[in-house]
Amino acid sequence: MMPRMSTPVHDLCPRRIRSAALHLLLATSAIWALGCAQLLGVEELRGEPGDGGADARPVIDAGPATDAPVTSCSDHAQCSGSTPICAAGICVGCGGDDQCTERNPAAPVCVPDGRCGECGESASCPGPDDICDPETLTCRGCEAHDECASEVCRINAGTCLDAGEVIYVDSSSGSGNNCGSLDAPCRALRDAFELVDAERFFVRARGSFSERIALTGGVPIVLVGPDATLDLTPVNGTEAGVSLSAGANLTIDGMRVTNLSTGDGVDCLDATLTLRRATIDRHDGTGVQTEKCNVDIRESRIVDNGALGISISGDFDNPGAGSLTLERTLVADNYRGGIGASNLSPLLIRNNLILRNSNLGEYFGAIRLNGTNANALIAYNTFVGNRVNSNYIGIIACGNAQLSSNIIWNNEFPDSGGDDQTIFGCVDIRDNLSDSALDDQPQNYHEDPQFVSAGTDDYRLSPGSPAIDKGDADTANLSDYQGNRRPSGAAPDIGAYEFQNP
Repeated sequence: MMPRMSTPVHDLCPRRIRSAALHLLLATSAIWALGCAQLLGVEELRGEPGDGGADARPVIDAGPATDAPVTSCSDHAQCSGSTPICAAGICVGCGGDDQCTERNPAAPVCVPDGRCGECGESASCPGPDDICDPETLTCRGCEAHDECASEVCRINAGTCLDAGEVIYVDSSSGSGNNCGSLDAPCRALRDAFELVDAERFFVRARGSFSERIALTGGVPIVLVGPDATLDLTPVNGTEAGVSLSAGANLTIDGMRVTNLSTGDGVDCLDATLTLRRATIDRHDGTGVQTEKCNVDIRESRIVDNGALGISISGDFDNPGAGSLTLERTLVADNYRGGIGASNLSPLLIRNNLILRNSNLGEYFGAIRLNGTNANALIAYNTFVGNRVNSNYIGIIACGNAQLSSNIIWNNEFPDSGGDDQTIFGCVDIRDNLSDSALDDQPQNYHEDPQFVSAGTDDYRLSPGSPAIDKGDADTANLSDYQGNRRPSGAAPDIGAYEFQNP
């Protein structure tokens, strides 16, 4: 028989475990006999979080009774998530590290929401730069700059820099005297660049700057500014907002370069340019203009520029004196075309969204390759809404490039004289999905790609899309536009996005 209760259930157990206790009280009289604390797998309840006790531990909040279904179990392996512990036949949240250790020695830490993990905070991870991932409760390297005390992460390596390795610049709180440290940043980018040497070449920028950057030769510089903007609205003259020459080597990581009304956003001559997670937009000229430079652009946005989005050229007399890698980048809404390239080696354009670039009265809409481009591949991109109004070259002019596993859909070529010249001059066209006529090319598809919502620029694939599992494995890499693993199924999916099961 269930014991008679003259006191309400919510007075018998602490408020935060009331719902779990209520379910257990209703189970059997044997379960009741274990007592409220034992039912939850907690040897001793030491009060509410923050009560100041030296050994106090936050009590797990099981949530409202209506939202906390009880899962029966016979061992810990049948329990998971926020209820990983099997206690008296019920899955409940952990009540201490000892329970998590017993369940799985590799995940010995109990966190306040009831989960067990490898860690609960970064200080419990073994490596000095390790971060405790709040979702997986596992130790990993840094993946974003704001995870590091220095505000700079070597993202590819997963390690945080020491603040002494970084030069700091802040447009609002910095100064021009004895500056550059985390506590005393410089105010202007030019002052920060003067401090660069072989030991300290990372520059961490905060705020909004209105000054041109001009670099020649010297030590490679990494300009980190995920929350910084180079706003060139008040800048006069025809020079580019960022100029590199004579062997300069600059990486822009996270910064936005915007609003130059009299020239190109970034200009490079005989130098090296790397963009990571950068935005180059709203310039009167070309977004990125280079000659005889090695250019590597990834996870960036080149949008809304008055001329081309990107214009990259090598050396006509010495083909290969320049290269381009463009991956996981949005190239969109540029007024005189998306990407122009000539005489480069290698040239790789893969896993990008290339949308609504126009070139009315000129030669191309999305991509134009001229001259000799050795080792040239255009693969796994999504081309939509690009437009050209001429009798010359269509949306994609390949030069001698291979065109593989792209979606080419709803682009406009109104003045073609009846001929379909959306794709022109490619030497190897295979495994593409297009509304253009590719009947004379093998292994191409003429079907609706079934985007999730093209009207809202959601070009992911819907279930049942004919692009799924139809890509060429030889031209794919290991991730798609969003960084999801490719392939996720039997074969890679055509276009920038790899289909993800709901």
